[in-house]
Amino acid sequence: MAPTAQGLCHGRTSHERRMMKAAFFLNRKDDMDQAEFEDHWQEEHAPIAIDGVPGLQKYTISFPTDPEEAPYNGVAELYFEDESALQNGLDSDAMQEAVADVPNFADPNDVMQMVLEENVQVDRT
Repeated sequence: MAPTAQGLCHGRTSHERRMMKAAFFLNRKDDMDQAEFEDHWQEEHAPIAIDGVPGLQKYTISFPTDPEEAPYNGVAELYFEDESALQNGLDSDAMQEAVADVPNFADPNDVMQMVLEENVQVDRT
């Protein structure tokens, strides 16, 4: 169920380097509260990707400030150097292991996923 990177990178107006990323929007499973959801994602799930997904350059997890009002309980963004690296990462055994872990903390039937080309407009970090 991993997204694919085909058909992206069209319409560039400059030659600057842009990162590719996969974003996953998740909702917690019914029998888990937000704190348990966040704990499992950060302590159990994230290390699967961090330690095993080839080509992974950056991995962020964001949680809403008001999870009861938000459409999703959390968002992961996995960054890769280019489209090929992204596809290799999505096709990896570690990604399949991560997908298999999703039902342990999230509703596997309520996942939105997108493959994106990031266009940074400002970065003052």
